[in-house]
Amino acid sequence: MALEEIIEMGGDGGTCCKARSIMTKTKTEKKKKDREYEVNAKWTFCSISGKSLSKPIVSCQLGKLYNKDAVIEFLLDRAKQPPETQRRLKHIKGLKDVVELRLTANPSHRIDAHGAQHGAKYHCPISTIEMNGRLKFGYILSSGMVISDRAIQQLKEDNMIIDPSNEKKYPIDDIVYINLEDEIDIEKQLAKMKMRKEAKKASKANKRPKTEGDNAAPKKKKSLIVPQRLERSNINSKLNTITRASIRDGEQSVKDQKKKSEILSGLFTSHDSFIGDLTAEALCGRTANMATAAIQNIKNGVRTEKSKETQKNLKYARYKAGGLNN
Repeated sequence: MALEEIIEMGGDGGTCCKARSIMTKTKTEKKKKDREYEVNAKWTFCSISGKSLSKPIVSCQLGKLYNKDAVIEFLLDRAKQPPETQRRLKHIKGLKDVVELRLTANPSHRIDAHGAQHGAKYHCPISTIEMNGRLKFGYILSSGMVISDRAIQQLKEDNMIIDPSNEKKYPIDDIVYINLEDEIDIEKQLAKMKMRKEAKKASKANKRPKTEGDNAAPKKKKSLIVPQRLERSNINSKLNTITRASIRDGEQSVKDQKKKSEILSGLFTSHDSFIGDLTAEALCGRTANMATAAIQNIKNGVRTEKSKETQKNLKYARYKAGGLNN
């Protein structure tokens, strides 16, 4: 066998694969799995909080799915969300910009003993297609009824759509498709949303009586994107509420406590204010030590043996209490 053939075979006597379809099979399978996970995440998790979707589920006119409580929290405090999320959700200014969906439970959905889910939670009530992202689904904007695209084509009649829940007819433009993938379809749905908002604004303007202020220049719109505010600890929140009066009261309280402590400590011989074997005349005017002089039985400037024993006991007690300096 030639050396070139051995090198081509890998040098170990085995076969060398040259087919590109086999060499790229692993990479293709990985991309497919990533794609399936991404699609599944859009249909099972809230686009704001990232938590599992649970009723009540709402959707905006761009077809994104949210938990209603997550939308309410977002509207109450936008600053909790990063600027990118605020920019992505700038079309949601209130609950009127989302629609609560009417979803039909899928009887085939089940959860096994290991917690794994089998089948989608919801399906189309007309075609029984599972709502898992593999096929297109949409909802009627006026009623929130969710059905598959196949059912939409069956229920479409002269640019009108029949709501299967109440048999009412709505314009076909009221259909909002959920989690679109194609960029062209996304742009079309965005254009429809803008047209609806402009029509609604024009309708309100026609109903409102005209005044002289209508000719004035339009006001500049305030940006909905606010700087992200990080959560602060309770300690920092309390520190921010301290006022000048509370600081003054605190300082006075510390002074009062220190004064009481000095008076009490003056009773012990180890305290700095204790003057030792001084005469009674030298103790005059030192109120903190007058009590000490009485306890030590200082008479005519001389301590008695009893007073010395008392002093020794006080020092020992002070030492055990940990308050003796030497």
